[in-house]
Amino acid sequence: FKGCSGLISITIPNSVTAIGGYAFRDCSGLTFVSIGNSVNEIGDYAFYYCSGLTSVTIPNSITSIGSGTFWNCSGLTSITIPSSVTSIGNNAFLGCSGLESIVVKDGNSVYDSRNNCNAIIKTDTNKLLYGCKNTVIPNSVIEIDSYAFKNCSGLTSITIPNSITKIDSNLFSGCTKLTEIVVESGNKTYFSYDGCVYYVDSKNLHIRPEGLSEYTVPDFSTSFTIPNIKSVIIPEGNSLKSISSPSSLSNLESLIIYEPADSINSISLDLSKATNLKKLILPNKVKSYSDIKLYTMTRTDASAAQIYSGTYWIESYTYHTIETLQVPNLNIISNIKLNPSNSSYKHTKYYYYNKLSFGTSEYGNYNCYFNLPATLKSLVIADQSYFFNSNANMWYDFPYSSKLEIEILKPVTDFETSTFQNSSISKIEIAMETLSAGMFDGCSKLKSLTLPFAGAGTALTAGNFGELFGTDANDDMRAVTQFFEDGTSKTYYLPTGLETLTLTEGCEMIPYGGLYNCSMIKTLTLPTSLYMIGEKALYGCAKMADIYCKGADPAVAFDNSFDGMRLSSCVLHVPYNSSSRYKASDGWKRFYYIEEEAPLKVTVAKSIENAGVVYGISEYQYGQTAEVEAVAHSGYSFVGWYDDLSLLTTDSKYSFTVTGSHTLIAKFEPILDANDVSVTASDNSVSLSWSEVSGTTSYVIDIYDNASMLWKVGSYTVDNNGVATSRSASVSTTIPNLEPSLDYYYRISAYNSENVTLSQYTGSFSTSSGIDNVWADREEAVEVIRYDIHGRILSEPARGINIVRYSDGTVRKVMIK
Repeated sequence: FKGCSGLISITIPNSVTAIGGYAFRDCSGLTFVSIGNSVNEIGDYAFYYCSGLTSVTIPNSITSIGSGTFWNCSGLTSITIPSSVTSIGNNAFLGCSGLESIVVKDGNSVYDSRNNCNAIIKTDTNKLLYGCKNTVIPNSVIEIDSYAFKNCSGLTSITIPNSITKIDSNLFSGCTKLTEIVVESGNKTYFSYDGCVYYVDSKNLHIRPEGLSEYTVPDFSTSFTIPNIKSVIIPEGNSLKSISSPSSLSNLESLIIYEPADSINSISLDLSKATNLKKLILPNKVKSYSDIKLYTMTRTDASAAQIYSGTYWIESYTYHTIETLQVPNLNIISNIKLNPSNSSYKHTKYYYYNKLSFGTSEYGNYNCYFNLPATLKSLVIADQSYFFNSNANMWYDFPYSSKLEIEILKPVTDFETSTFQNSSISKIEIAMETLSAGMFDGCSKLKSLTLPFAGAGTALTAGNFGELFGTDANDDMRAVTQFFEDGTSKTYYLPTGLETLTLTEGCEMIPYGGLYNCSMIKTLTLPTSLYMIGEKALYGCAKMADIYCKGADPAVAFDNSFDGMRLSSCVLHVPYNSSSRYKASDGWKRFYYIEEEAPLKVTVAKSIENAGVVYGISEYQYGQTAEVEAVAHSGYSFVGWYDDLSLLTTDSKYSFTVTGSHTLIAKFEPILDANDVSVTASDNSVSLSWSEVSGTTSYVIDIYDNASMLWKVGSYTVDNNGVATSRSASVSTTIPNLEPSLDYYYRISAYNSENVTLSQYTGSFSTSSGIDNVWADREEAVEVIRYDIHGRILSEPARGINIVRYSDGTVRKVMIK
C-alpha cells in the first residue's frame, strides 16, 4: 500500500500473521488502523510518514515492532505497548512530535515506562530507545542511545539520573524547545549547571539544550567555543584562557565578553558568517587576537578599463548588520578586520562605508582605513592605548555617519590636537594637564563630556568653554557667542546635543563667562576642589536643569554668576547636611530649589551571619573616607571584602574615598573540622550531629567526595519547622548511600526564614572498608594534627574534646580528662 495517500482506514483480519516492511509507507491520509490478534510482527518502516495516523491498537499477539515503524507519524498522540512485545527497533517513534504518552502494559519483562512516560526503556540492556515529552528516565539506565530524543519538539526539560555513565552529544538533536537538562547529584561523569551538561573531570561543556537562546559561561570553564545561538555572555571575572568559534554563527545576534580574572591567552573568532550579529563586546585583557572578520568578501574579474594599474580583480564586501561594537583599544581594530587587507595584491577602493583612520598602512606612509558598516550606531573603545603618529587623523570620511556615535571609556591621557576633530565622538573623558583649542572642532555628535577644567589651556590659564570648539560655521552645530572680561566676544560652534558636562577633581575655578550662553547643557557636575565661579560664568545657560555640587563648602560665586538661568526650576543638588551653607552664600542663594542629596550609604553585610563582626559607620558625604573592619569568630576565617562579585581586598581593614553608595560583603569561610560537629561514619553512611543554631528554619547538608567541595554526591535538608530553640538543643541526621573506603567532605549550612546563611560548618570523614573497623588494625596510622573544638591547633593533648586527624585521612574526636 506504499504511497496510497487516499487510504483513510484499514482493518487487518485475524488471518494475517505479519505486516511487512514499508507496507503502508507514505499513506498520508491513513487515520485509523485495526490490527488482527494473530499478527505477531510489524516490519521496519511499516507506517513510515503516515502523518495522518491518530490511533492504532497493537494486539497482545505482537512480539516485534521494527525499526522506524512509526517514523514521523506526527498525528499519533498515544500508543499502548502490550506485555507480549519483546523487541522494538531503533527510531520506532522518531518524529512523532504529537506523541504525549506511551504506555507499556504491566507484565512486560523487557520494557518499562514510568509515570506515563514517553520513554521506552529496554531493561535488559539498560538503554533508552526513544522518547518525547515529559520523559522520566529510571535509575536503572546506565547508557542512552545516540539520537534517542531526536526531534522531540515537545520536550522542554529532562533529568538525567546519577546511574547514567554515557550520554552522546547528539542525544537531544532537534529538541528545539528543550531549555533545561538536570543531572542528578552524585553522577560520576557529568554534572549540570544552568540547564547545560558538563564533564566532571574537564569541566568542559558537553550538551547545551537547543531551546536556550541565551547562554552565560560558568566561572569554572577554562576554554570555550561560542555556540550558534542568539545571545552569548561571558561574565566578568571568568576563568577562560581561550575562546574560539565554529565557522558558522548564523544565529548569533549578541556576543558579550567581559573582562576575565586573568588575561585570556587567545581569542579566535570566525564571524564572517555571523551575518545577524548586532552587538559585539570584546575584552581588553587578551594576549592574542586572531582575525575577527565582520564581513564577507567576493572577488570578480575586471577589465582593464574598470581598474587601476596592478589590480586584476574587483572585490566587493558585504558587511554585517552590526549596531554596537566595543573593542579594547584602537590597535586591536586591525585584528578585527573591519577593512580587508592583503599585502599580496592591491584591492580597489570602491568602499561606501564609514572609515576609521589611524596608523601606517602596509602600503607605506598612508593612514590605515577601516570600514565601518553603515548599520553601526555605537562604537565603544574601552582603552585608547594606541598613540597616533603626526600624520594620522583618527576619523576620516563618514558619509553615512548620521547615526554613528563613538565612545571611549577609559580617560584619554594623550592625543594629537586634531585627533577628535570632525569625529562621531558622543561620550569621552579627558584627563590631561593641557587642553588644545579647537580639539573638538566639528564634533557634532558629542553628548557627554568629562574634563579636568572647562576651557583650553591649563587649570591655571583655561579660558572660556567655547575655545575647545571651532569658530568655522557648521550647519550641524549651534553658534554660541561668548563674552570675555575685557568686553570682547567670539562665536564658537558647539554640539546641539551636548547635554552633560562633568568637571573632575582638581578643577578649581570657572572663569568669567566660562560657560556663557551654553544653553544646550542640561546637567553640570562640579567637584569638591572648585573654589570659585566667576562673574557671568553660567550666563544664559537657560536649559540647565540640574547642578550637582560635590563640595559641602560652597565655592565663591557672584550675584551675576547665574544670570540668564531659570533659577526657579533648575535644581541645585548639594551634599547631605550642607543646604544651609548654600542658602546663605552669595549667588547660590538665588536658586529656588536647593536639595540635599541623600547621604551616601556604605552598607556592610556578612556572607555568614554568625561568622564574625563588622565595624564601620554607614552614612557619608561625597569625598569622605570610609573605613570598615571585619573580625572572624572562632571556627571561621576572613576571606576578603567584596563589592558585588569583585574582590576589593583581602585585608580585614579597608578604607576608601566615598564617591557613591556601596554594599560591601565581608566574606567568611568555615575552617575545616574546626567545629563541634560529631561525626560517626560506617562503610556506607555517616551520622552527623551538632548544636542547634538559634533562629534556624532549615539546615542543608552537602556531601562531597573531593577536597575542593565543587561536586556534590548528595544534598539533604533538615527542616526545623521555623522553631527557634536554645543552643543546648542538638540536631542530627544520617546520610546513606555512601561508598566504603572513601574520603568525604561535608558542609552544613543553617538558614533562617529569609534564606540568610546564619552559620556554616565544614569537615571531613572517611568511610570504613566494610570490614570491622578495629583500632588495633590501624597501628600504621599516625597522628598528623590536633585541634581543639574552636579550630585552634594544639601542640599537645589538651583537656576537653580534641579533634585528631591521622595519616590515613580519618578524623576522630578524643576526650582528654
